[in-house]
Amino acid sequence: MRFTLGWLRDYLEFNHSNSELCTKLTDIGLEVEKFYDPKEKMNNFVVAEVKNVKKHPNADKLSICDVYDGQNNLQIVCGAKNVKEGLFTVLAQVGAVVKPGTKDEFKIKQSSIRGEKSFGMLCSEEELGITNESDGIIELDNDFEAGKSFSESFDDESIEIEIAITPNRVDCAGVFGIARDLSAAGFGTLKKKKFLKEKQVFKQT
Repeated sequence: MRFTLGWLRDYLEFNHSNSELCTKLTDIGLEVEKFYDPKEKMNNFVVAEVKNVKKHPNADKLSICDVYDGQNNLQIVCGAKNVKEGLFTVLAQVGAVVKPGTKDEFKIKQSSIRGEKSFGMLCSEEELGITNESDGIIELDNDFEAGKSFSESFDDESIEIEIAITPNRVDCAGVFGIARDLSAAGFGTLKKKKFLKEKQVFKQT
């Protein structure tokens, strides 16, 4: 059974941490098999605004970008086709670790690419592990603010919990049943849901 933290909050009001929630679920017989929180892997990445783009003098497929990270303007060499002036995207600053915990993990360093210095990397969804593949760097809308952590863009609907349901726990095959069981165990307060009643009129033909 897989559900999001936001879905659970539709039925249960609680102020406990995610770690406490997972422990409680396991304690009441709903063993947590998987917990996924994209925020944990995005703390090293910031929202940035591309201020200017020009062609790389020594490479046809590369661009030199003037990128604002909320504090400083940084020169970034980028090979994405969709990079453009005014674009809000995600920046991996020098020192950030991309794809942490995987065989492809690497640390961003100040580098020289075809003779031009680059102080970071503009990221795609695939590079951040959000999707398996992507075409170009991430494009954010203008509601985002340069310098903010990219992790702040993820809400509770992005946090996934997967639990094991044994044959005797069919009452927890739905999110409301899980919320009710947690509430009965003293973990949070079950919300009262209002259901709209509709009058149905059938016309005889």
